[in-house]
Amino acid sequence: MLAHVSPGQPSPQAGRALDGLDQTALRRHFGDPAMRRRDGQALVLAYRFDDCVLHLFLYPRTGDGDPRVRHAAAIGIDRQTRDAATCRP
Repeated sequence: MLAHVSPGQPSPQAGRALDGLDQTALRRHFGDPAMRRRDGQALVLAYRFDDCVLHLFLYPRTGDGDPRVRHAAAIGIDRQTRDAATCRP
């Protein structure tokens, strides 16, 4: 189960490389997500890699409504929490 994340709290774990990216940029980096769902205002995308799953929480920006990454979380194949900055293909 994923915790609710406030749109005003960007993740320090996500690293600056993911903060603010939109769906087009994420598709270029990671391809299509393995899972996508809505959770209130958030769009949650999950990307599966060999040793982890990266969950990205996108929230609409004020003005244009284009959802951008505001939080990231990762889980290893051992089901332990990982640093989202290290969960990559």
